[in-house]
Amino acid sequence: MSVAPKMHRQVRPGSPFANELLMHAGDGSRDAFAQVYEMFGPLVYGIVRRVLTDPVVTEEITQLPEPRGTVVARACFDGRTDREVAAELDLPDGTAKALIRDGLLQLRDLLGSET
Repeated sequence: MSVAPKMHRQVRPGSPFANELLMHAGDGSRDAFAQVYEMFGPLVYGIVRRVLTDPVVTEEITQLPEPRGTVVARACFDGRTDREVAAELDLPDGTAKALIRDGLLQLRDLLGSET
């Protein structure tokens, strides 16, 4: 995959370009991950800050690796089902379900070590 050079245009979550970047980031592309982080990191952090009042919890959620962080955010913060997340990100249903479960387990472990 040829990851597009950094752009200064607005890319919407769920757009074909964003979904392609997420898939490549999940496959280990550092360039794709860097672009995803640059485009959506502040957005995800802002959402988490609005939902959670504890800055320690907020920081832990932002540490989830991609695509797990995006999948967990869509399921938990946007109220989407695993099938809806799978359809939006063009993932198999089982993959989305596993990413959500693994992400929540990782959050539990991270937060358990903080309390």
